[in-house]
Amino acid sequence: MPYGGWYKCNTDGASKGNPGHSSIEIYVRDDACDLIHARAVEVGITTNVVAKAKAILEGLEYCVEQDLHPLILETDSLVLKKVIEGEWDPPWCLGAEVQKIKEIRNRFSMIFQHVFREGNTMADFLANMVFSFAVNLQFNNFYELPTAGRRLINKDKSQISNLRVRIAKRKAPD
Repeated sequence: MPYGGWYKCNTDGASKGNPGHSSIEIYVRDDACDLIHARAVEVGITTNVVAKAKAILEGLEYCVEQDLHPLILETDSLVLKKVIEGEWDPPWCLGAEVQKIKEIRNRFSMIFQHVFREGNTMADFLANMVFSFAVNLQFNNFYELPTAGRRLINKDKSQISNLRVRIAKRKAPD
């Protein structure tokens, strides 16, 4: 949960094969843990590290556009955390993304932190969900569930994103 007055952005990238079909996912919450924005999209054929970098950049760009700061940005990629913080040199394939991330990070009040995969389960779930429903239509960049017009991620009248979760009920044996 973010500190009072802060926002939290969790990001993830997934790749089926390395390189392979890849997706990114971001979701942003406020200090009441209300979901402000969620997005999961396919980004083509790339590696998992590139997909994770693209997710971080997209999450930061969204938060800057919407003036959502101070910000805590979480990723499950320790490699990218070390690269962005300057502890490691970036691989050549990440140079442009890392440079943009660093520029945004230097201009805004934010904490950039690593989180274990278990702490990033929603981002991981949505990033992998793209592969399951990649043949379905997109609605405002959100993938639709294949059931009668229901979407996994919906927007209410005020355009705030929310997740539709349905609990499966067991049927009594006949």
